[in-house]
Amino acid sequence: MVRRSISHDDLLTSRQVEVLQFQASGMRPKEIADLLCVAEATVRMHVRNACSKLGVHSWFAAVMEARRRGLMDTPSN
Repeated sequence: MVRRSISHDDLLTSRQVEVLQFQASGMRPKEIADLLCVAEATVRMHVRNACSKLGVHSWFAAVMEARRRGLMDTPSN
């Protein structure tokens, strides 16, 4: 799902980007947790941390901001 590698110099970790990509595709936190074999709380933590790093208050705003900054792929039409 993630098409570019994320270095430690980037704002978000590769897992944070991956979780945001899955949420942007319509997956719910429980589905993401099951897919990644982690606790749902871990998925929510990644979203909270991404929101904090990006200075936003929702996963949707985090997706939009990450795309604006070129940290995530934009959807193709």
